[in-house]
Amino acid sequence: MIRIVSISLGPSSRDKSVELELLGERFLLERLGTDGNVGRFARFLRQYDGVADVLCLGGINLGIHWGNRFYPFTQVSNILKHVKQTPVVDGSALKATLEPKTLEFLQQQGIIDLAETRTLMMDAFGRHWLAEAVASSCAELVYGDLMFSFGIPLPIRSLKAMNSWARILLPMITRVPHNWAFRMGVHGNTIVGGFDSYYQWAHLIAGDFAYIRHYMPDQLEGKIIVTNTITNEDLALLKERGVRYLVTPTPEIEGRTFATNVMEGVFVSLLGRPPDQLSPQDYLQLAEDIKWQPVVREVSPA
Repeated sequence: MIRIVSISLGPSSRDKSVELELLGERFLLERLGTDGNVGRFARFLRQYDGVADVLCLGGINLGIHWGNRFYPFTQVSNILKHVKQTPVVDGSALKATLEPKTLEFLQQQGIIDLAETRTLMMDAFGRHWLAEAVASSCAELVYGDLMFSFGIPLPIRSLKAMNSWARILLPMITRVPHNWAFRMGVHGNTIVGGFDSYYQWAHLIAGDFAYIRHYMPDQLEGKIIVTNTITNEDLALLKERGVRYLVTPTPEIEGRTFATNVMEGVFVSLLGRPPDQLSPQDYLQLAEDIKWQPVVREVSPA
């Protein structure tokens, strides 16, 4: 059995272990949260090195892809110096390939008309490819990185402006400890609100569910949420707030959708090559082979 272990900065209360079969292979998928504790995060990675077939990073990435550049996180690079046997992925390859196609799918299915859609993207720095897709297809947009990640009350309303902020911020924030640069509270279970007007303005809200949940208002009637890592409890929370559709790029397994980092671990195992030897086309071809399509749930019927 192929063992995929995700080590996450998120809450341990969301831990899960499931088995599945895909293309004739048996998988054990495990998720271990560290409640924002970077030291425990590093210990788990060392503990499962050589034990898991693929290690996956949750709540933090190997670095940030933006434009034609890659900005590695110094802290993560230092941690991974002690991981010597097991390949490590962070979900970026699937974010680059499947998330933009999820927008295309929603358009094709008639769920949304992107040309008339106002989109709030919570964490564009973690999803450059989706950020580009939103900029090229949606009527209006707000990138929320400054507000939601860094506590700066400034919405960013264009990809050009995001590019400018990227040139300023990414060389700095990728070199300092993660909890210095990013708000760590989003990895907990609290909901603080505070940005209701941006949620209400948007037709579509996209990004990491930890961010969406942390700041969500009491009412989200009619909204479309595009995200990942959803549990039954999360689904109940979204229904309570009136969300119309929940869309996840990765499939549901035993009542939840695992994060892109976990599913990238599955893809890497099935493709049978190290991550640095795989191309976007490899991932897209495998997605076609397994008949991938986004999962669309009508949470609250109109």
